[in-house]
Amino acid sequence: MKDSQATNYSERVLPHWSAVLPVLVIPPISYLTLLPFSSEAGLVLGVTLSLGVLAAIWFAAPQIAIDEQHLEVGSATLPRKFIGNVELIPASQAFVERGVNLSPAAYASFQASVKTMVKVEVTDPEDPTPYWLFSTRNGAEIKKLLS
Repeated sequence: MKDSQATNYSERVLPHWSAVLPVLVIPPISYLTLLPFSSEAGLVLGVTLSLGVLAAIWFAAPQIAIDEQHLEVGSATLPRKFIGNVELIPASQAFVERGVNLSPAAYASFQASVKTMVKVEVTDPEDPTPYWLFSTRNGAEIKKLLS
Protein backbone atom coordinates (compact mmCIF):
# COMPACT_ATOMS: atom_id res chain seq x y z
CA MET A 1 0.00 0.00 0.00
CA LYS A 2 1.10 3.51 -0.63
CA ASP A 3 1.77 5.35 2.61
CA SER A 4 -0.23 8.36 1.45
CA GLN A 5 -3.44 6.37 1.06
CA ALA A 6 -5.68 5.47 3.96
CA THR A 7 -6.25 1.77 4.41
CA ASN A 8 -9.93 0.85 4.51
CA TYR A 9 -9.28 -2.70 5.68
CA SER A 10 -6.33 -4.60 7.06
CA GLU A 11 -6.07 -8.18 8.29
CA ARG A 12 -3.21 -10.51 9.17
CA VAL A 13 -4.53 -14.03 8.55
CA LEU A 14 -3.01 -15.87 11.49
CA PRO A 15 -3.55 -19.57 12.07
CA HIS A 16 -6.06 -20.76 14.65
CA TRP A 17 -4.73 -20.51 18.21
CA SER A 18 -4.62 -24.29 18.49
CA ALA A 19 -2.04 -24.42 15.69
CA VAL A 20 0.54 -22.84 18.00
CA LEU A 21 -0.01 -25.28 20.87
CA PRO A 22 2.83 -27.56 19.68
CA VAL A 23 5.22 -24.67 20.30
CA LEU A 24 4.61 -25.19 24.02
CA VAL A 25 6.50 -28.48 23.95
CA ILE A 26 9.74 -26.90 22.69
CA PRO A 27 10.97 -25.61 26.09
CA PRO A 28 10.53 -28.90 27.97
CA ILE A 29 12.08 -30.90 25.14
CA SER A 30 15.07 -28.55 24.98
CA TYR A 31 15.41 -28.60 28.75
CA LEU A 32 15.34 -32.39 28.94
CA THR A 33 17.69 -32.77 25.95
CA LEU A 34 20.34 -30.49 27.42
CA LEU A 35 19.79 -31.47 31.08
CA PRO A 36 22.91 -33.69 31.23
CA PHE A 37 25.03 -30.72 30.08
CA SER A 38 23.36 -27.56 31.42
CA SER A 39 19.79 -27.16 32.63
CA GLU A 40 20.01 -23.37 32.22
CA ALA A 41 21.15 -23.69 28.61
CA GLY A 42 18.27 -26.05 27.87
CA LEU A 43 15.73 -23.67 29.34
CA VAL A 44 17.18 -20.62 27.56
CA LEU A 45 17.39 -22.48 24.24
CA GLY A 46 13.81 -23.75 24.59
CA VAL A 47 12.37 -20.32 25.31
CA THR A 48 14.44 -18.74 22.52
CA LEU A 49 13.35 -21.37 19.99
CA SER A 50 9.70 -20.98 21.03
CA LEU A 51 9.84 -17.22 20.58
CA GLY A 52 11.53 -17.69 17.22
CA VAL A 53 8.85 -20.08 16.01
CA LEU A 54 6.08 -17.73 17.18
CA ALA A 55 7.75 -14.82 15.38
CA ALA A 56 8.04 -16.92 12.21
CA ILE A 57 4.34 -17.80 12.41
CA TRP A 58 3.46 -14.12 12.83
CA PHE A 59 5.60 -12.84 9.97
CA ALA A 60 4.71 -15.69 7.60
CA ALA A 61 0.96 -15.08 7.98
CA PRO A 62 -0.46 -13.44 4.85
CA GLN A 63 -1.74 -9.89 5.14
CA ILE A 64 -4.77 -8.45 3.38
CA ALA A 65 -5.06 -4.70 2.85
CA ILE A 66 -7.67 -2.71 0.94
CA ASP A 67 -7.65 1.00 0.15
CA GLU A 68 -9.39 3.16 -2.46
CA GLN A 69 -6.96 2.12 -5.21
CA HIS A 70 -5.69 -1.40 -4.47
CA LEU A 71 -6.26 -4.82 -3.00
CA GLU A 72 -3.15 -6.42 -1.53
CA VAL A 73 -2.88 -10.04 -0.45
CA GLY A 74 0.55 -11.09 0.68
CA SER A 75 3.04 -9.51 -1.71
CA ALA A 76 0.61 -9.23 -4.65
CA THR A 77 -1.27 -6.07 -5.54
CA LEU A 78 -4.39 -5.76 -7.71
CA PRO A 79 -5.72 -2.34 -8.76
CA ARG A 80 -9.38 -2.03 -7.83
CA LYS A 81 -10.29 -1.00 -11.37
CA PHE A 82 -9.51 -4.61 -12.43
CA ILE A 83 -11.70 -6.26 -9.79
CA GLY A 84 -14.74 -8.02 -11.21
CA ASN A 85 -17.10 -10.33 -9.36
CA VAL A 86 -16.32 -10.91 -5.67
CA GLU A 87 -17.56 -14.20 -4.23
CA LEU A 88 -17.57 -15.35 -0.62
CA ILE A 89 -16.56 -19.02 -0.39
CA PRO A 90 -18.05 -20.68 2.71
CA ALA A 91 -16.10 -23.20 4.76
CA SER A 92 -18.18 -26.04 3.29
CA GLN A 93 -16.91 -25.23 -0.22
CA ALA A 94 -13.32 -24.31 0.68
CA PHE A 95 -11.85 -27.78 0.15
CA VAL A 96 -13.27 -28.03 -3.37
CA GLU A 97 -12.20 -24.48 -4.29
CA ARG A 98 -8.65 -25.11 -3.06
CA GLY A 99 -8.55 -28.46 -4.82
CA VAL A 100 -10.28 -29.62 -7.97
CA ASN A 101 -11.82 -26.23 -8.83
CA LEU A 102 -8.57 -24.27 -8.46
CA SER A 103 -7.23 -22.91 -11.73
CA PRO A 104 -3.46 -23.36 -12.12
CA ALA A 105 -3.26 -19.72 -13.27
CA ALA A 106 -5.08 -18.33 -10.22
CA TYR A 107 -3.33 -16.37 -7.49
CA ALA A 108 -3.84 -18.25 -4.22
CA SER A 109 -3.01 -17.40 -0.62
CA PHE A 110 -4.24 -19.94 1.92
CA GLN A 111 -4.06 -20.27 5.69
CA ALA A 112 -4.84 -23.92 6.40
CA SER A 113 -6.77 -23.34 9.62
CA VAL A 114 -8.90 -20.49 8.17
CA LYS A 115 -11.68 -22.12 6.19
CA THR A 116 -13.59 -19.15 4.73
CA MET A 117 -12.23 -17.60 1.56
CA VAL A 118 -12.89 -14.86 -0.95
CA LYS A 119 -12.66 -15.29 -4.70
CA VAL A 120 -11.97 -12.09 -6.66
CA GLU A 121 -12.31 -12.08 -10.44
CA VAL A 122 -9.49 -10.28 -12.30
CA THR A 123 -10.80 -8.29 -15.30
CA ASP A 124 -7.45 -6.99 -16.61
CA PRO A 125 -7.27 -8.24 -20.23
CA GLU A 126 -3.45 -8.36 -20.09
CA ASP A 127 -3.31 -10.36 -16.85
CA PRO A 128 -3.35 -14.15 -17.35
CA THR A 129 -4.61 -14.61 -13.77
CA PRO A 130 -8.37 -15.38 -13.90
CA TYR A 131 -9.00 -14.78 -10.20
CA TRP A 132 -7.53 -14.45 -6.75
CA LEU A 133 -8.51 -16.93 -4.04
CA PHE A 134 -7.45 -16.18 -0.49
CA SER A 135 -8.29 -17.13 3.09
CA THR A 136 -9.85 -14.57 5.42
CA ARG A 137 -11.80 -14.45 8.65
CA ASN A 138 -13.89 -11.49 7.45
CA GLY A 139 -15.08 -12.48 4.00
CA ALA A 140 -18.38 -10.63 4.19
CA GLU A 141 -16.65 -7.35 5.04
CA ILE A 142 -14.13 -7.78 2.21
CA LYS A 143 -16.92 -8.58 -0.24
CA LYS A 144 -18.81 -5.47 0.86
CA LEU A 145 -15.71 -3.27 0.46
CA LEU A 146 -14.83 -4.61 -2.98
CA SER A 147 -18.30 -4.90 -4.51
